[in-house]
Amino acid sequence: DLQRHRLKRRVLVDPRRRIAFCGIPKVAVSQFTQLLNALNGFDTQDPSSCCADLGPWKVQPEGSICLFDSAAGHHNLTRRNLRAPLGGWKLVAFVRDPLERFLAAYLDKCTANDESGEGALMDDGIHCVGPTWQRTSPARNKTTRIQAFEALVSASLSGAYLRALRRDDHWRAQSTILEHDCGFDLDRMDFLGILGPDRQAVNQQVQDMLLWVFGLDAREASAQANRFFPSIGHASAFAALHSHSTHKAAAWYYRRQTT
Repeated sequence: DLQRHRLKRRVLVDPRRRIAFCGIPKVAVSQFTQLLNALNGFDTQDPSSCCADLGPWKVQPEGSICLFDSAAGHHNLTRRNLRAPLGGWKLVAFVRDPLERFLAAYLDKCTANDESGEGALMDDGIHCVGPTWQRTSPARNKTTRIQAFEALVSASLSGAYLRALRRDDHWRAQSTILEHDCGFDLDRMDFLGILGPDRQAVNQQVQDMLLWVFGLDAREASAQANRFFPSIGHASAFAALHSHSTHKAAAWYYRRQTT
């Protein structure tokens, strides 16, 4: 049930502080999941078991992640609970430039997942939106990757793959995830951060959120932000694997006005 119901798995909560975070795929959701797990006192290194009899998601080489221990569904919270006028819940989220997020989804889900370009698609291609051949013969080099991306954008603008883009969380519009999947009222957000290419700025935003919304002291807020959103480098090997320097790549992939 946790894996099927979007609100139950997308909303991460800190029940003690009554804070709900809407986790948006391709907006550092794994790092925010680990951040909430840490704030809730769960093992963020190598948990042996997770809630609902689910096994931890293996992330080699540095350990595992319990994806749903901080999820709303694990704490039996509903849309009504989170939006109740006197419920006292604070709503927070991070969003990303939609063009960069779209490109990040393509690079992560529709291109080979190793530097040589010979690897398989991430998650065996189940989240790759586009023609079937893309899943069995992914673009191997920069030129063919850009051409395949432009073909995907062109087809999407003409209405092809629209159902798939709306259905899969990695491509689904951020506003839809915030309002429909997480059930958040955008007019009463307590914090809305922006995940951009400037890591120092992101680190500072996470610190501000932890300080002013979560109520952590300055030292703890800084420590948690530096752990999961370092201003230099990556929080983990897994984070590095999923980082494609999308901001720099955008100039190549969005080289045409039609794209």
